Amino acid sequence: MLDGLVNTYPNLYVDVSWVVYENDLLTKDGQPNADWLALIEAHPERFMIGSDKVGHFKDYPQEILKYYKFLDALKPETAKKLARENLLSVLPKTRQR
Repeated sequence: MLDGLVNTYPNLYVDVSWVVYENDLLTKDGQPNADWLALIEAHPERFMIGSDKVGHFKDYPQEILKYYKFLDALKPETAKKLARENLLSVLPKTRQR
């Protein structure tokens, strides 16, 4: 379904945080899901990791570290896009006033 959506809607980006991770979609029993790996490799500019972290940030490192095994299973350039570059690409280039 997501493959069809990102092919149809060029401005659609997918945040793979919280529900996608917590419901064993990205990983199952600690192992990366091959279908998600293939989907993200097919559309490396369309997915990004978000933390959905609000309030206190003391446990933020643990929240992000859980994605490392998934990122390690991707091509290095795809992992960099998923972890950082895609989010930066949708943010304003200059400070808004």
